[in-house]
Amino acid sequence: MSDQRTIHQGDELLTSKQRKSLHLWFTFIANAANDAGYDQKAVLEKFKDGFSVPTTMYFWKDIYRAGAYAMYGVQSTEEMTTKQVVELANIYMARVSEVTGILVDWPSIESLMDQSDAKD
Repeated sequence: MSDQRTIHQGDELLTSKQRKSLHLWFTFIANAANDAGYDQKAVLEKFKDGFSVPTTMYFWKDIYRAGAYAMYGVQSTEEMTTKQVVELANIYMARVSEVTGILVDWPSIESLMDQSDAKD
């Protein structure tokens, strides 16, 4: 591995130059991976086994959004009808449950009260 530089962390938002540097860094990584003979499938296969990061709301929303694009051709949940949201939510939760064994109810007053009672 070549010289690794420390990236200093802070709470400030990235500047335009910093965002451009981040994008350029991703381009360098892509070029190096391509030069080394890696395609997307090979990289994802390696990450699957050796890159563990906790899930976040954004992670799950991105998966949902990919389903929305595949089913309805929309880029954002803001473009979806309530019928589409419910239809995709049912398909999505069935698959999440199949893969993980967890089943999470759609938020409602009752489910939120149940969660509150469970914490007490």
